[in-house]
Amino acid sequence: MADPLDYLPGSRKVWLGALALAVAIAFGVWQVHTRARHASYLNRMLGCQKVEGVAESGFHFQEEFASKPFRWTNGQGKLLVPINRKRPPQGIWVCLEALRPQAMPVNLQIMLDGTAIFNGPVPPGNWEKTLDLTFHTFSDAAMIELRSATFVPGGTMNADRHPDRRVLGVQVKGIMLSRDDG
Repeated sequence: MADPLDYLPGSRKVWLGALALAVAIAFGVWQVHTRARHASYLNRMLGCQKVEGVAESGFHFQEEFASKPFRWTNGQGKLLVPINRKRPPQGIWVCLEALRPQAMPVNLQIMLDGTAIFNGPVPPGNWEKTLDLTFHTFSDAAMIELRSATFVPGGTMNADRHPDRRVLGVQVKGIMLSRDDG
């Protein structure tokens, strides 16, 4: 029986090499795709800086204080975090700063996939809380939302001479999804 490769132009080694290369490339693409789908965002600092693979909206540019990153929300900060359903998070840690010119509490709502997991006042200054997520059934991604009251520094501080005209919600120092078994 004749070999089909004998009918193609070029040598047999060239065609076998090309076939091997195509298989290797396909395997590499499959590996990258599989890793991206199952990448773990557990124990990674989110919200205070951009993280590749996490879609976001409602955050201003990254700033730093004492060499630590933070970002202000515009009152509607949202993070769409890919979830490995084989190892879903069991908790969420939120660290933020509620700053206002009058040093008053800020109303905050933390939503997970449209359900409020925290709803209440946050005192002025640094605030952190760990919330239980063991009740939640996760899909391939989780939508984390931080909804808060807002203010404009330029309209309320330094006798109305402050140059910052952004609408600010809360200052996010970090959000971390966690799981007890690592």
